[in-house]
Amino acid sequence: MPYKFFDTWIESWYSDNTSKEATMSDSYIGQKECGCLVMAVVNNPDHRREVAREVSRAIRGGLQVSIVPTEQVRTMAWECETHKKGAECPF
Repeated sequence: MPYKFFDTWIESWYSDNTSKEATMSDSYIGQKECGCLVMAVVNNPDHRREVAREVSRAIRGGLQVSIVPTEQVRTMAWECETHKKGAECPF
């Protein structure tokens, strides 16, 4: 597995940067350079490994990863303005 070190590092980072009192009110999102939202995962402390795995997969895939409130994710558009118009995306 070529990304074993990275996966271990992201799990460690996730554990260190997620408070014990964390609620599921935040989500990680992954966006392409064009703005399309292609990944969203709820920050669920009961599923640390799975969340860390998905975040690391998004980073390895070249996505910009951010933390946003889960309620905001539910209302976000998954397509960027370019894709909404049916145009070809350069990314």
